[in-house]
Amino acid sequence: MTDAQFQRKVTWLSFLCCVLVIWNHAGNADLFLPGQGTQGFLWRFEYEYAYSVIRADIPFFLMISGYRFFRGFEMKKLPGKWFRRVRSLLIPYLLWNLLYFAADAATSRIPVLSEITGRREIPVTAEEIIRAAVFFTHNPVFWFMFQLILLVILAPVIWIFLRSKAGCLMMLAGFAVLWYVWPAVPVLNPDALIYFSLGGMAAVRFRKETEEAWSLKRLLFGCASLAAAAALYRYYRIMQTPQPIVLYSILVPAGIWLVFDEKWIPEDGIRPWMKETFFIYAFHFVVVRAVNKTVVRFFPGNGIVAAILFTAMPLIAVTVCHGLAGFLRKNVPPFYSLLNGGRG
Repeated sequence: MTDAQFQRKVTWLSFLCCVLVIWNHAGNADLFLPGQGTQGFLWRFEYEYAYSVIRADIPFFLMISGYRFFRGFEMKKLPGKWFRRVRSLLIPYLLWNLLYFAADAATSRIPVLSEITGRREIPVTAEEIIRAAVFFTHNPVFWFMFQLILLVILAPVIWIFLRSKAGCLMMLAGFAVLWYVWPAVPVLNPDALIYFSLGGMAAVRFRKETEEAWSLKRLLFGCASLAAAAALYRYYRIMQTPQPIVLYSILVPAGIWLVFDEKWIPEDGIRPWMKETFFIYAFHFVVVRAVNKTVVRFFPGNGIVAAILFTAMPLIAVTVCHGLAGFLRKNVPPFYSLLNGGRG
């Protein structure tokens, strides 16, 4: 595929990851049918059947991020890549975390709102502000952004292994041991390291194969990858161990990449909201919870409405976020640019 086709394909699949993240947080069985528990049809629909596909969201995102970071990488390019990610990743990460902290702190001091949210008064101290900004204590959906920042910092270490075939083999052997033992690792998630590094390995060692034009052979390989992932997920449901789900989370993105034909996307096929992914990642949870809690007031106990709302939530959240992004882009463009990491 051409470079332009590659960029469009990455944009589309990155947006797909964003949609899956919204679905990941759209579950509403606890609100609409709290009495049914985990055996109710709505819970099983949202957290078993739908989640079996949705849970590939963050692994896919990390693999794409690793691929893009190491595509055409040389050590002399590292300062430039780090500098660009300060703007596109670090600054909006810190800013959104501070905004969520400020909102929580203000809400906790307003009696009516604090009763709704159940929050006690949040102290506004230097320590609390730093914890909120760095460790996302008031913005839990950013846990994977924290992981991505750590991985970008570790990029030179990862590159030591990626730059040679022997290093790649050593890395794969290390990942195999890590996968088998699965020890508790502080701060950095082992699976995040695996997904990001494998994306980087594909960019450095298998770029030609990864970026080949779509073909029937790629379609068959992609379908085989997705079928193997389905079998592994079934095994995971029985054993409830992390090992099969890690393999599943590698095979699903690989399968989707191979099955997806870049020629499906026309030259003008990139829509404005596809460039607002950071903004959507950051704000969608507010929209999801607000919509669910509003609708349940009118349809309490209605599982059909809940299921429809769950299914339609990505469309609702993207529409609201896109509208707000458009308002901010028009009225306070510098602030919006910071919030969206300079994208779009």
